[in-house]
Amino acid sequence: MPRSLNRDMLENLILVGGFKGFGLTRREILWQLGLWIGPRESLRPATVKRKQIQTELRLEDPNTVITFPDLTATEQMVMEYRMLHFSVGFHPLSLLRKGLDSKIIFSNRLSELSNHDPVKISGIVVSRQRPASAKGYAFISLEDECGFINVVVKPHLYEKFRSTLETEPFLVICGRLKKSGSSLNVLASDIERLDVCKIKNSPKKMVENFNYLEGLRKFPPKSKNFS
Repeated sequence: MPRSLNRDMLENLILVGGFKGFGLTRREILWQLGLWIGPRESLRPATVKRKQIQTELRLEDPNTVITFPDLTATEQMVMEYRMLHFSVGFHPLSLLRKGLDSKIIFSNRLSELSNHDPVKISGIVVSRQRPASAKGYAFISLEDECGFINVVVKPHLYEKFRSTLETEPFLVICGRLKKSGSSLNVLASDIERLDVCKIKNSPKKMVENFNYLEGLRKFPPKSKNFS
């Protein structure tokens, strides 16, 4: 193994899909890595001598043909966000979309609506701005699977939902569409965090979605915050 790479680096590369072209699942490649470089030093039996000479029997190694299922899409997403803070394969909301309120509108459909139409949107918070010159107004940028959505939050609403707006990486926002030429903004009237209890799924899927969202919240997408 090159001196510039250590075991943890290789394991992280495997978990984020760096060896996808090898034709094995990520778990199988992790297993092969363990066979190649052996157990961690802390797990080696103290009585084993590295230079001990022993006659080898010509037997097929059963460990080389063990197969493992690949990581699920949600497991892959959490792993990639834990290490990279982004995913190259999925958008976080794409794995929840089927269970979300059907009234939630994609960003690429906002241009089809009329000025002042009521809308419900969801997305990852990519930026938060509350400049001193804005007289208490806040400007939030969300990202869904199709693009970005600019949200305007009035001062009284910002104070009401301050904790959610400042700490929550996944939001669901109700409001009215404001169109001016090619400019599209949503004037918020209600704000909430994306919650598993609001997603319509089977009990088993609910548990999977809860673990998925909680895993992402521990390693949230990075946002740019300005004040």
